[in-house]
Amino acid sequence: MIGSFQDAEEVCQDAFVQVYHKLHQFENRSAFKTWLFRIVYNLCLRRREKVNRQRTKDTAAGEDQAREVREKELAASADEALSESVQEAMRALGEDQRQVIVMKYVSGLTLQEMADVLSISLSAAKMRLYRSLDQFKEVYMQTNPQGHSATPSP
Repeated sequence: MIGSFQDAEEVCQDAFVQVYHKLHQFENRSAFKTWLFRIVYNLCLRRREKVNRQRTKDTAAGEDQAREVREKELAASADEALSESVQEAMRALGEDQRQVIVMKYVSGLTLQEMADVLSISLSAAKMRLYRSLDQFKEVYMQTNPQGHSATPSP
């Protein structure tokens, strides 16, 4: 979600500190996993916003250089198990589509947990996931015309 291993480590540390300080606020209305994931998800969004704000403060020349560095960091920190064509297809997806796929297949959240994290209904979560998978398949097939199926099964 963040695109940088170092930023992800910082978010992880921040999440554990926040959970430690707010554990008394956990009300058992949802699974602990869902509550924890929501904290991490919000911290990731804040971190991305912070990175985006910093990026806009850069000069025009600095922006190009920072973007290249960030893209190189993304490529270096990507999961080695994913093939380059899958990574390319994931990068071509919209941010919301990418997040839904990551929640389901990397973080292992159930559809209900995804709905809780995103504050949407279960049917809306299902629809987002299936639309994201359809878009992934379309993009993947365009970037990998050999036709190797890499779409995860729901």
